[in-house]
Amino acid sequence: MRVMVLGAGLLGVTSAYYLQQLGHEVTVVDRHAQPAANALGREGTFSDSAQAATQALMQAAREARDRAPVRANLTRCLGALPAWWARRTGSGAGHDPGVLMEDFWRFSRHTVRALKQESAVPSPRPGRRLLQFYTDRRAFEATASRQPRLQAMGSERQLLSAEEAMHIEPLLQALGGRLAGATLSQDDFSGDASAFAAELVFLCHAAGVRFLARHTVVALRRTRGRISHVDAVDAQGEHVALDADAFVLALGPASMRHARDVDVQLPLRFVREYSLGIPTLPGASMPQHALQRAGRRGFSLHTAGTVDAPAVALRGTSTIDLAGPLTPDPARFLALRDQAKALMPGQLDTCRARLGSRVLVQSASGLPLIGRTPLPNLFLNTAPGRLGWVHACGAGKSIAHIVTGLRPEAAFAFTGL
Repeated sequence: MRVMVLGAGLLGVTSAYYLQQLGHEVTVVDRHAQPAANALGREGTFSDSAQAATQALMQAAREARDRAPVRANLTRCLGALPAWWARRTGSGAGHDPGVLMEDFWRFSRHTVRALKQESAVPSPRPGRRLLQFYTDRRAFEATASRQPRLQAMGSERQLLSAEEAMHIEPLLQALGGRLAGATLSQDDFSGDASAFAAELVFLCHAAGVRFLARHTVVALRRTRGRISHVDAVDAQGEHVALDADAFVLALGPASMRHARDVDVQLPLRFVREYSLGIPTLPGASMPQHALQRAGRRGFSLHTAGTVDAPAVALRGTSTIDLAGPLTPDPARFLALRDQAKALMPGQLDTCRARLGSRVLVQSASGLPLIGRTPLPNLFLNTAPGRLGWVHACGAGKSIAHIVTGLRPEAAFAFTGL
């Protein structure tokens, strides 16, 4: 079967590799000059053009909401009913997003290891171990109650008491009695993905995957309940029609617009990520782990800068209310600064802090969107938002099975199954 993968990020490249391994004739279409450009450092992690495209999507969604406010509010309320009912009845325990992601993370890691053994692909280079800490005791107790199940599934995450967490990460001692506990993951896979991506692109070429570089997807065309072809613009600015038997949408935030244009609604939301880079003062104690505070107002903190100019970087997100202002909220930056000062009192040069903000698109459930759509030959492999890139192999292998008509190996909430 001829399969066209739209998008040559890591999700698109891994999808193409596993589809080719299952005997399909695969073509990958992407606007960049080189596959996996972000992972290879050929393009900014979130380029100006991608940021502009996401901002345009957000503005279009706001205008659509303003045109039909009653329908939009009703749709949002109806979409929230399943999660509300699950919380009320406890019937959603088997679909706990945290459990599903933990299992998918494990499956993805095993997939990477198998790929390394089969093809000598370098393993993902992990970053520091991830220490997720809790200041909400109820939230920590809920996490602790899931721990036996996660361990039975093969999870490598460790549950730590407040005392154990403060012992291995001295910065947490600043929280004192507010610290309820923590979990420790063996690695956070925030390290360099370039070697892994380069080898995977090489394997795709060797297996016969065709790459159409510098081709920008303009629109999906629907005929008789199917995708008939894709309109694109090539490197010379010429319009071309690209046809295939099946299409995999792996264009990140742009997937939302293209899906909507063929009447496929994706359960996505807009969030704003706030970032703060703060130089440290001489003699400051740096974090030993990548830190993440759990909760709705959670944030991440990790080392940044250089040996000669050390700094810490913080990130936090908030959901964007399309009914309100679309500009960054200064209070969010102040909250991140205060969180950093609470963990590292008297050790930060906050006067030289660097601020940053960008808009991201995430699934409403927090889970990657992988699987079928109502159109029989259109499939999704889009994981909006910030995810460890090791998920790409698990997602790519899973969507390849789904396109082929096979049951994916992972126990996950795939769309359309």
